[in-house]
Amino acid sequence: MAVKPTIHFFCFYYPPLARSRSRQVFAHTLAKHGFPVKVITIANPHGFFNKFVFDRSMPDDPPEVEVDRVRSRNWWALGEVLSQLGLLSDAQMNWVWAVRKRFRNISQQPRGVLFGLYPPFADIMLALWAKELTGWPLILDFRDEFLEASGTGTSWRKRKLAEMEERALKAADLVSVASTTLQKRLQDRYSLPPEKFIVTYGGYDDEYRNLREKGSTSDGNLMPGTETRVVYAGAISRHQRPEVLCEAFRRLFDKHPEMKGKISATFYGPENYYYRHFFRHQLSEGLHYGGFLPYGQVQNVVSSYDVGFFSLASELYDYALPRKLFDYIQDELPILAALPDGEARQFVERYSLGKVSHYSDIETLADNLYRYAVDNGEIAKTKANIRKVRAEFSLQNQIGKFAQRITEMVS
Repeated sequence: MAVKPTIHFFCFYYPPLARSRSRQVFAHTLAKHGFPVKVITIANPHGFFNKFVFDRSMPDDPPEVEVDRVRSRNWWALGEVLSQLGLLSDAQMNWVWAVRKRFRNISQQPRGVLFGLYPPFADIMLALWAKELTGWPLILDFRDEFLEASGTGTSWRKRKLAEMEERALKAADLVSVASTTLQKRLQDRYSLPPEKFIVTYGGYDDEYRNLREKGSTSDGNLMPGTETRVVYAGAISRHQRPEVLCEAFRRLFDKHPEMKGKISATFYGPENYYYRHFFRHQLSEGLHYGGFLPYGQVQNVVSSYDVGFFSLASELYDYALPRKLFDYIQDELPILAALPDGEARQFVERYSLGKVSHYSDIETLADNLYRYAVDNGEIAKTKANIRKVRAEFSLQNQIGKFAQRITEMVS
């Protein structure tokens, strides 16, 4: 059997950074399919607005996965400010420069495969740079699509990102995307053939359950005596605006004051800039903040709730299928969602996974809370629907299909 080439995986977000486990699953699953994997990541993440949280509960990497942590100069808020002003194409350019310096002789190594995962855009920039330097096969993965949100149509930064994205996509031998909507958007934007793409859903982590006991000290949700308990576990930022659930709770209690004490929600996420300045003051009766949960504790806590909430706060995210949707599927939690009209809403409705309203429709979101609170049969029925489709959406299975496509490509 021929030895498979090493995959050079440019991946800024990687454990022990919090919320990077899905990237680690990419590396581990590719290794299980016979590819030696070399992860090139950041050694010293830093920022001002973007506070990096470390999570030591994530598993170690196997011998087949080598992790090379490249240190960059600490420029604190400078990269974020210059990026927002449109003077840099990515806030992590200091890391891009450091990686280029470290790997400028990469073409002298045995032939490999290049893999860049977006976001951040720095990963795509580096994978494209290595492709142009070596001529090796290039694979890209787009978990998100933020080009439309990167600035006005006349901004230098957006033009630069679009030029580089087009170069990268046209140079790529294979492009994985997180949703069919995202595939169509990229295809149409740059007139690309459909055979260049493969859809790799985010999925839930098969190995998650093996981590539940690692460092887990929580007894479950913060309000175990309430009749209906809603949980949100994820980023607290302007992209999600989970505070729409706080607004819906206030509306629910205005319309049905008898529901006070019969329904509650708990939010788990990092205590970041957005939390301190925009989210925290939205908490009121029936609403609680549980802090940040390490990876090994999340499922143990989240699975003890009755309903899982998630949100997307702009039409720009109509393509997205957030990972926490699949996490809730794994835990068989009925969904409560506030979303744009798009892929995630269609996904929830197609499989009857729960209740969805538009992110701007606080009235309907409050009504959906009420229905869950007064009808326990609704929760049981939705759980049964989730069980029917749950096995389809394992992250390891999704990436396994992707790995098989890579195997066919390099063969």
